[in-house]
Amino acid sequence: MLKLIRALSEYNGPTYDGAVMARAVIKASALENGDYSTRPVKMAPPRMGIIEAYKEGAASLTVTLLRPLVRAGEMPETVPQGEKQLSFVIDKPEINAYLDAVDDTNSIHRGENPVVPGLCMIEHLWRALNKPLPLNWDVKFKMPAFAGEQIDIYKNGTSLDGYCGGRELFKTMNGTNRPDGVREMVKMALLMAMNCVSAYVIIPLPFSLSPISLQTVFVNLLGFLLTPRQVLITMCAYLLMGLAGLPVFTGGTAGPGKLLGPTGGYIFGFLVAALIISWLRGNNYGFKRCAFLGVVIGIPVIYLLGVAQLKFITGIGWEEAVVTGALPFIPMDIVKCIAAAYITAPIQRAIGGGR
Repeated sequence: MLKLIRALSEYNGPTYDGAVMARAVIKASALENGDYSTRPVKMAPPRMGIIEAYKEGAASLTVTLLRPLVRAGEMPETVPQGEKQLSFVIDKPEINAYLDAVDDTNSIHRGENPVVPGLCMIEHLWRALNKPLPLNWDVKFKMPAFAGEQIDIYKNGTSLDGYCGGRELFKTMNGTNRPDGVREMVKMALLMAMNCVSAYVIIPLPFSLSPISLQTVFVNLLGFLLTPRQVLITMCAYLLMGLAGLPVFTGGTAGPGKLLGPTGGYIFGFLVAALIISWLRGNNYGFKRCAFLGVVIGIPVIYLLGVAQLKFITGIGWEEAVVTGALPFIPMDIVKCIAAAYITAPIQRAIGGGR
């Protein structure tokens, strides 16, 4: 089978230069011996395609071929994230020793400029860290490294990431902490519950229809801790709960009247602000970045929609709407945004999962 995969990886079609990588996807439990023919199944130039090895009356093997972008001079530079831990170089003798030990005959790991086997990199990393290779770590390989290139290791949260020459090689993550559907659903439900509870913590103001609410903290947390897709699902569920009559809106209110009333714009603002913050926040936590997004993006978006709906529903002027519906709340909201940014990291550690 290795010979077949190697033959496929050396397929020299119109979109390949002969230097290709292969990832095999077995479609049957076994392949018969004998000569197989190759044919393209799907071509997506210039970087990848799918080739099928087939033989009449026998099982087939489908292989996805990738032309390494680094060899084609097309690889965009990736800025390393996190704190640098160490650097190392894997030379051809080390690669050959590894290949002989595991009986790997893949041709891309041999020759003048061989690709470093992924597991060879990981084993070298754990030897350099003076730790045994853990069995519960997931590794996602993204780009190849070649013999003699310097590999830099950065620690980013619970992940150890490998970089080389401006490209990201791999990410490692503890398997016990990896994101999964159940964990992410629990995180979304927990944050939505916190948002609902915070709606009851209000301080009414005699001169304004809008009270001071704790919800700004948890709306920011949604953006800091969830992906944009998760934010959209969580906030839409929150809005549907309120529309259905559950008292989850500010002050324990509910129903279409609240959402379409004078202060309903702030609720729509929560949704839009959390989405934008989540989109701009990226995958890596930073207190200053989160605080900046909450103050500079979140607060203006919430009050833009809130004040606009307040003005159009009540018929008051823009100046009065801003004075009664925005200005008195901004100083406290800045404090709440900073508080949300500060508690993001401990909450992330407590509930686990990933962005």
